[in-house]
Amino acid sequence: MLYANGELNALDGRLKEDPRFSGEVDSRILVNHPLTRIDQLLTDYQSTVNHSGLDSRLIEEAIELIFEHYGRKRRKNGRLAVAHPIRVSKYIVEQFGCTDPVLVVAGLLHDVPEDVPLYHDHPELIGDQFGSDIGRVVLGMTNQKLTDDENRQYSARVSAELGFDPVTVVAVIKHFGYYFGIRQKIQDPQVLVVKSADIRGNVSSIHRLDEETRARIASKYAPTLHLFLEGFRRLAGLSGELGINVNAGRDLTTTFRAGNPQVQAYAQEWQHYEAQQRVFDLLLEDK
Repeated sequence: MLYANGELNALDGRLKEDPRFSGEVDSRILVNHPLTRIDQLLTDYQSTVNHSGLDSRLIEEAIELIFEHYGRKRRKNGRLAVAHPIRVSKYIVEQFGCTDPVLVVAGLLHDVPEDVPLYHDHPELIGDQFGSDIGRVVLGMTNQKLTDDENRQYSARVSAELGFDPVTVVAVIKHFGYYFGIRQKIQDPQVLVVKSADIRGNVSSIHRLDEETRARIASKYAPTLHLFLEGFRRLAGLSGELGINVNAGRDLTTTFRAGNPQVQAYAQEWQHYEAQQRVFDLLLEDK
């Protein structure tokens, strides 16, 4: 894993270049340094994969790819971006008892078509490099948007019937499009498994975001909860086919229900929350 090891092997040099440090590096700082934490996460992940008996070839290629393209980029919560896909994939192996490399590798690559320009412009490259099954699941994870015609139609109806200002309409219709994308995506049980691990990871760190971002993202997630809960009921009967623990659906249900109060509370802080409630009521009444 050239890029992964390259990033981590350069840790000492990076620390010496950091203007906060002079002379010997304080061991407490070293332990809390982002690259040190990534090193430990990657070590734990590799141990998890080794114990699972999964074929590590594609997994190592996927780790190589995300280290190459994410590097030291950070997410909105301040963490190194490369940590999130590793945690998602690790969760799929540990918590779902997953034995299907398609799901494990898709967990590592799930954000690549949205975050990496090369794969955004040529999403078919995922399938070319990792196989059609992994490519299908990863592309199934990609955020789907309303078509331009749908966007105009829904926006015009909301403006005419509810009288909201253009800024509110744009913000809420964007969340409505996300809701419909989720509803379509998770009909595929493999996408459901990976997307639920992704959402679980995002929600677990949502408290790290600034108040405005946290409220907006929580408002995006909140309406989709019942869609996931409905999907989880299907998983028990598909556990053998998916290569996951028979209790995965039950455990996900418990996890999502436990996190729901926090998500709902944050969502209510969003400036467009009440407007979103009314827009969803209006547009879902004929669905």
